[in-house]
Amino acid sequence: EAALSSCNATVMENVAEGCARVCVQLKDSSQTKTILTSVAMPPLHRCRSSLDAISASSSDNSSGHAASQVESATQTLISCLGVLKQLIRFCDASIGETHVLTDVLTAVWPVLKD
Repeated sequence: EAALSSCNATVMENVAEGCARVCVQLKDSSQTKTILTSVAMPPLHRCRSSLDAISASSSDNSSGHAASQVESATQTLISCLGVLKQLIRFCDASIGETHVLTDVLTAVWPVLKD
């Protein structure tokens, strides 16, 4: 979880890729769903926080501090979306009654909608 909460996009994506690759090999799809949801949640929470920071800073356009906050929040958002990209990329061909990313995508949708 520490790597998924870091600010290092490469580390975050590599951890997500590794988890996804291992998870798709599991035979128990409910266990796979649980693990993938656990992998996705820290970055998802950071996405939500980043979007909130961008929204809050947009009302204060004149401040250099606000611009810095928006830049930082945007970089965090990019890193966190990279994690989701890797999960989708490596779980796209999952086989089963329901897709292993159903729970992840259900949690992500409200954030992406914003």
